[in-house]
Amino acid sequence: MHAYRTFVLLALVLSLSLPLHAQPLRDVRVRNWAEDYFARYAARDDWPGFVELYSEDLVFDDPLANMALISREEFKAFYHWPDPSFSKHPDHPETLVLEDLIVQGNLTIGSGYFTPFNYQGFTYAEDEPMRFTIWLTWNEKGKIIKQIDWIDYPDELLQAMHCRSH
Repeated sequence: MHAYRTFVLLALVLSLSLPLHAQPLRDVRVRNWAEDYFARYAARDDWPGFVELYSEDLVFDDPLANMALISREEFKAFYHWPDPSFSKHPDHPETLVLEDLIVQGNLTIGSGYFTPFNYQGFTYAEDEPMRFTIWLTWNEKGKIIKQIDWIDYPDELLQAMHCRSH
């Protein structure tokens, strides 16, 4: 009888500890998704692969740019990496630097800054970095279902973006 009680007690302790171990494993998986996202964003050389990170029913919000989108197709039209008026700065092969990444369940928050780049004939983020905080919510398949961008856009860039989108 003593062995049976020990077995039951051990089984109970193990079953209660499983959820505690499952969360860190999920956090590692979600962190890997986010690290892949920011690496692809920084490289900015794989538009189809980058777009595949998003769910078809993406909800995208950029409050500072006054932009709210409700699908991956709308997001593709807005982000539009193939735009020939954009180019990386020759001294900066990575378009952004990720400084911090927080993972909480299926939410990741990355912050850092954009390196200098050229857009519509002007160089941005050269004198002072353009800071960002990007919130990404992931589904169970590793697709982004919600994104909120907080980007410290220079006024001139906001105007150029709005002219392109209207």
